[in-house]
Amino acid sequence: MAEDQANSKALQARDAIKRSIAAGRLQSGHRLVISQLARELKMSPVPVREAIRLLESEGLVTFSHNIGAQVADFDPDEYRHLMFTLAVLEGAAVAQTIGHMRPQTIEEARFYNQHLIESLNQSRFAEANRFSTLFHRVLYRDCPNRYLMQTLNEGWVKAAAVKGAVFGLLPGRVDGLVEEHEHLLQMIESGTAPDQVESYIRDHRQRNTNAYLRYAENTLNDRAAAAGPEPAAP
Repeated sequence: MAEDQANSKALQARDAIKRSIAAGRLQSGHRLVISQLARELKMSPVPVREAIRLLESEGLVTFSHNIGAQVADFDPDEYRHLMFTLAVLEGAAVAQTIGHMRPQTIEEARFYNQHLIESLNQSRFAEANRFSTLFHRVLYRDCPNRYLMQTLNEGWVKAAAVKGAVFGLLPGRVDGLVEEHEHLLQMIESGTAPDQVESYIRDHRQRNTNAYLRYAENTLNDRAAAAGPEPAAP
């Protein structure tokens, strides 16, 4: 019983730290001080230490003897591989959902897409991110493959944390996003073959990934330029 409680506390701590990373409150290179996190989470250092080990195994935290634990740097190749995998999984999930989709699902997805338009027009990017996420998730909500859904949802949590570690809640791709969402809904409504819907979702996600990586590269270059050259070694 005591061991189960300790594991539960560690998972709670892991999820809390991961949410802070995804929201951009803990960014790349931020040191994770166990005693400080334990105070903030109102728990002992033991589950916090275990939570950091779990986050290290997920690639969100790195550890060195000189510095200790810190939020991992953004790795473009790792992000590209993660997003490719999630695009494949999401395409498969929506394709498997089409025969089980509720009548109100398309209407609900359009509701989120409309609010996405309004958020983008008013530069409320955190809100836009949320509506875009809701748009995609509602389309595979009724997927009969529960294992696929669980794996996909866990992957999106990690993707959000990877992005938040460097950029927080900042804009990603805007051009064509809403129009592609609407085209996807029209494909489903018109009875397009599931494998074609699956392919379209993969391509849509790939465009998002490519645009985001361009944005990330420009942002990191701007930060490096603002920081100036590194001091010469003595």
